[in-house]
Amino acid sequence: MAGESRNRTVDVKRDVYHGNILHSFSYTFKLPNLDMRAPWTFREEFRTRCESGPSSWSCEMVFHKVEDNGKVSFPVTLKRTDSGSNAVKVLVDPQIYDDFGRNLTDSWVVKGEGIRGGDVLEKTLEGDFSNTAEGFCFILQLRVQIFIFVMYCHSTSTV
Repeated sequence: MAGESRNRTVDVKRDVYHGNILHSFSYTFKLPNLDMRAPWTFREEFRTRCESGPSSWSCEMVFHKVEDNGKVSFPVTLKRTDSGSNAVKVLVDPQIYDDFGRNLTDSWVVKGEGIRGGDVLEKTLEGDFSNTAEGFCFILQLRVQIFIFVMYCHSTSTV
């Protein structure tokens, strides 16, 4: 179980891949939009199992209710929590779908290069999820997938 707010628990499915070129972490969950009275915070801590350049991380993304006009913002924070001096590249790709399976976030990406221990990436992702010409939005549930990739942590001798 991951990502709890004070008022609700959400089941989060986690998939992890540790490879020779990259490490990937994905999280999938559903959030009821109509019941969301207060923001809900996704929080997850994870680490790579890389022999040449291990790293540990925390990711936080705050979900707000999508308003009737479709406007919403999601602050994202990714922090490298170890003290390693090896620089890595990271990419966070959140995919948020509406009730009809439409991807509302095709161009949302948070990325950083040369990330060392203690570095923090912060970005607020903003969207207009209105689904009609009038700008009205009616979303019952958000289906969320968050993909995180950590790359270039392997030395050339281990790749």
